[in-house]
Amino acid sequence: MQATIDKPEGGEEITLEQLVMRLERIAKKNNDRFRYKVTIEPNRKGIVYLFYCEETAERHTLLCGSGVTIDEAVKQAWESIESACEKWNYDVVT
Repeated sequence: MQATIDKPEGGEEITLEQLVMRLERIAKKNNDRFRYKVTIEPNRKGIVYLFYCEETAERHTLLCGSGVTIDEAVKQAWESIESACEKWNYDVVT
């Protein structure tokens, strides 16, 4: 599955792989481990894609993104990285 979106600050596009790799750098910097999941669920208008990043030890959801396309779910997840890290007291890594 290859999702590409514009980075929120503009410029080059980001892939699902780049999103996960950034989250992996955050996990490493904070001595933690994350698990990732993409689900597809039906809704009244069709389907919705959900991207989840979960911390493995305590099993809390660090962040999630959703959208009617995988690109929208990736974009929403990318845009929520900094606020999610702040909420869970993680150092942010680019």
